Amino acid sequence: MTIEFLGYQAKTISNVVISSKMAAVIPGIVQLVPVAQQLSTATVYGSAPVVQNKMDKLIYNPENDISSQGGVALDILRKVPMVEVDIDGNVELQGDANVRFLINGKPSAIFGANLSDALQTIPASQIKSIEVMTNPGAKYDAEGTAGIINIVLKDSKIRASTAV
Repeated sequence: MTIEFLGYQAKTISNVVISSKMAAVIPGIVQLVPVAQQLSTATVYGSAPVVQNKMDKLIYNPENDISSQGGVALDILRKVPMVEVDIDGNVELQGDANVRFLINGKPSAIFGANLSDALQTIPASQIKSIEVMTNPGAKYDAEGTAGIINIVLKDSKIRASTAV
């Protein structure tokens, strides 16, 4: 007879005879020896939700949205709450077209002449998140704007080439 239990060594008792006359076999007290095993480390992975609503801004994380993996910045902006992009690539924030764009929190020369063309040049794969601030703080000097859209990039090469 072999007795097994999870986390303990199996115990084998020999010379057990079972016959048709015996209704049950009672082995008595059986002590099992615990087995101490070191489990391998566990790694827990987490990711930010696609849309985070913070006190001063809304953050859209395209990294966590499978449907946003291809395309350009303009395609991602179409999925951001509160942001509207028309067929010509004009961007509005809560119905107002007077939006200030930043890259990594700083003004950029890339947004100079044509906003739509500039947003077409930023690949979606390089965007870490898009922050939408409808009521920006004094640090952004947002006079006369409907709000600020800050495009946070992953790659430092693009960041260096687009900053003013």
